[in-house]
Amino acid sequence: MVNHALQHVLLSPHFDDVVFSCGALVAQWARSGQRVAIVTVCAGLPPAGPLSAYASKLHRRWNPQMEGRPAQIVALRRAEDLRAADLLGAMAIHLTVPDCIYRLNPDGGWLYEGHAQIFGALHAAEQQLPQQLAQQLVRISGVTADTRIWIPLALGNHVDHQLVRSAAQQSQLPGVRGYYEDYPYAEDTAAVAGITLPSPDLAAQALSISAQSLEAKLAAISAYESQLSSFWTDGADMRRRVTDYALLMGAGALAERMWMREAM
Repeated sequence: MVNHALQHVLLSPHFDDVVFSCGALVAQWARSGQRVAIVTVCAGLPPAGPLSAYASKLHRRWNPQMEGRPAQIVALRRAEDLRAADLLGAMAIHLTVPDCIYRLNPDGGWLYEGHAQIFGALHAAEQQLPQQLAQQLVRISGVTADTRIWIPLALGNHVDHQLVRSAAQQSQLPGVRGYYEDYPYAEDTAAVAGITLPSPDLAAQALSISAQSLEAKLAAISAYESQLSSFWTDGADMRRRVTDYALLMGAGALAERMWMREAM
């Protein structure tokens, strides 16, 4: 009988968050023979019709050739995510919540139309969304009592990261092992220092990664071609900053930092 049980499930607000944040650990776990799934929550399609000015601006940056075709942009990002997960040796699971820039309030207006709203509080119209998402999370196929589940800390305060963290906590999934630092927001040391931890007994732990695993992560990040210009000037800048951050986390050795209750 084929065993489809997952050893690790990492909850990703958007298509790239887990890979950017802890992709080397994903590669390392997968290479050791463990079954790993990256579950992207905000992978749903945008509504029909024109987007907000803010969303349209982002789409032009991500792929100018697809301007005015939002569903194709999401399809492109899904394809990038599948490629990145494959490079790490992980499964990619896509849920159907739309990205916050695509979500509407009951009267048809955009909920999040700019930077201040996206990095603010979850809109009052979405107060039930974390609980609704929590009900989806407990139904992820392959999760057992032994599955280790990893949640974003929500560094940077992006509403979709807040949503995923809140939903995971409300779901009371038994296998929650810890939290990953949302990169590149984690480069802001003030954001890390000021984070409100969900539990006082969590401690930061630098988990060692190999050079091979880091290279797999860098290749996987490169698969998100539409997103690179949002965070780095070019591929060389990405490689330098991601590598430097891994060395910083390991105090001169390569590491990725997770927040856990016990040593791994």
